Amino acid sequence: MKVRLIAMGLIALGAIALGIITDAQSSSLPLKTPPLQVAQSRAPRLISAYATNDTVWVRHSRYYFSIELPPTVLNPVQKIQLQQRTGIRQISLRPEESIAFLGTSRRKGEVVDIANIEWNRDQAQIELILAEPVQASKIVTVGLRPVRNPRYSGEYSFGVTVFANPEAEEGLYLGPGRLHFYARDFDFRW
Repeated sequence: MKVRLIAMGLIALGAIALGIITDAQSSSLPLKTPPLQVAQSRAPRLISAYATNDTVWVRHSRYYFSIELPPTVLNPVQKIQLQQRTGIRQISLRPEESIAFLGTSRRKGEVVDIANIEWNRDQAQIELILAEPVQASKIVTVGLRPVRNPRYSGEYSFGVTVFANPEAEEGLYLGPGRLHFYARDFDFRW
């Protein structure tokens, strides 16, 4: 009996609330309606991370990180920060040999000049400040040159963060670019 009374009470409260909502909607106050088309902004995204040579302990490799700026992106990208996050050991880089260009590692386009490079070895972080900001509807790729690939096989990831301008304190973290390195079986004959 008590359960039935409680259920009837809840139904009555719901009906009263529905009446209040209906009355508020039919009142003389104008309702704010959103516009039919709302501009949707999409953020830049990391589309690939690629090592030209995935064998451990070799020289002459380059690590490419490609970032897509969709047509609806609101801010350009002028500073790109990469920080090694995982791996058995830190990879030593040659910051002076870093490059940037429009396109991907497989379809290179126009070279993008780098105004400044900051390499923080203690934090395994490199910042590339581009001479001109990269605008919407473009793909920008940065290439890092290691001294050599890591000695041990496994996954090595670099966190990628982009900034609208060099002075910006907070950037947009795009996620990790993962590079995989493998130990090859070499037949050494003495």
